[in-house]
Amino acid sequence: MAVAERTKEDPKQAVPKRGKRASEVTNTEDADLRDALMKRQIGTRLFKDFFASEPMQLVTIIRSGVPATATTALAGTLGLSKDQLFKDLGFARATVVRKVSKNENLSSEQSERVVGLMKLIGQVATMIAESGEPTGFDAARWVGEWIHKPNPALGAVRPAELMDTVQGQKIVSDLLLKMQTGAYA
Repeated sequence: MAVAERTKEDPKQAVPKRGKRASEVTNTEDADLRDALMKRQIGTRLFKDFFASEPMQLVTIIRSGVPATATTALAGTLGLSKDQLFKDLGFARATVVRKVSKNENLSSEQSERVVGLMKLIGQVATMIAESGEPTGFDAARWVGEWIHKPNPALGAVRPAELMDTVQGQKIVSDLLLKMQTGAYA
């Protein structure tokens, strides 16, 4: 149960109830995103939700940790092996496998990379939905393939080589935005 009330001006804006610290505030959207991750319900809708989420929602999820089991579902959705995903995100395979076997969450740093990749997929899905006919387009598969190809706009660097840092993911996100607007073709 959430420990927040909605304001009348902005029903999505949660404010703490009296006597609760801001760190204890969770809202329905945070819980929904975390539940989907826990149940490994990873798909286009979740990616778009992550892309559209408010930064504070994502901070809450990152701090609480993404379930390590979500990496398995994410790899499959991208069409990548788990080992390739771990390599792209800069994860030690043994660490993630241990966390999966113990049903633990990833660290905040690891969670931030997973959330960043999910946001990139959501960005692509949103771009396609806004640009035309998304029927039959699999944003996650497209991203899984695209990030492994050398990109001239990145000096022939593969976007996958930038997925292990938040700043690298921002560079890739900015490139996608430029592609959408036609600033880089």
